[in-house]
Amino acid sequence: MAFLQSEAAATDEGKGANELVLEFIDHLEQTGAPSKQIKATLHILNNFHSYFDQEFPGNPFEALAKQYRIDKKETTLKAMERDNLVMTDDEILKIIKWAWSKTKNSNMFYTAYRNAVMIEMLAEYGLRISALIGINIADVDLDRRCIYINESKNQKPYVIPIINKIIMVNDYLRIYFTKFGYSLGPIAYDSRPLFLSGEDKNRISDSTARRCINRVFARVGLYASQRSTHQLRHYRATKYYREGMSPELISQIMGMSVETLKKTYLHIGHTDIVDQFERWNVTGKQQFECPACGYRAGNKTQEKVSLINVLNRRK
Repeated sequence: MAFLQSEAAATDEGKGANELVLEFIDHLEQTGAPSKQIKATLHILNNFHSYFDQEFPGNPFEALAKQYRIDKKETTLKAMERDNLVMTDDEILKIIKWAWSKTKNSNMFYTAYRNAVMIEMLAEYGLRISALIGINIADVDLDRRCIYINESKNQKPYVIPIINKIIMVNDYLRIYFTKFGYSLGPIAYDSRPLFLSGEDKNRISDSTARRCINRVFARVGLYASQRSTHQLRHYRATKYYREGMSPELISQIMGMSVETLKKTYLHIGHTDIVDQFERWNVTGKQQFECPACGYRAGNKTQEKVSLINVLNRRK
């Protein structure tokens, strides 16, 4: 009622309700509130005012709320701009380090360990959140050192190699079975979710997984700097490419087409192009070895040794 009383008082002083609302919007903008927040605030105030519409006719929020509707195209462009901010290796290490530090809290050990493993897998394999939370125990094949992804966006199953994270996955399974009192038997036909929400033993939801990960981002000061869980997928695709992995192999590991990979997920600069060319120039050309001097194309060490051999033979 205080707002309505101030509105009525402002009207008595010659200041219309619309002018008062515009001053309020100007205040929000000056404090750095984004359009989305202003829209939500006006929507709430619009509904609030409608409740008292009979006593105070003429809703000043109705038209203004429509002005702050965010166009879907604008939202898409903002998301694309955000995703183009590829995370750095230092940022990834900071996130992972903080996530693992929370496992020292024995009261929430499983939850903290689960969050750390999820972040590791997102950063290491570029999984989508939907694919990550869709993994079942039976999808983990420790003997073949891989995880089968059946819940993919394009409905096509694919496989991710886990040789570099197999110890982490094995430790997580051990903690998982111990925490929830399961017997550690054959997992080939175990349809239980790999990541659980908690004591209820239900599959963790998409929103809960994102919230847990975004909380870690916020703790290390990255969530407010236009960082999101999906950026881990962009990071990994670009990282694979910079390390010399072919787009064909990247697309298979990340479950997408080469066209989508190149168009959306590879953030390559001029330096990356030069590095890739120099790497190809050394290892990509067809190598041969001269039977006379032992010269081997593409191997700088052997080139030097071969030159010494030739000079020795000429003496």
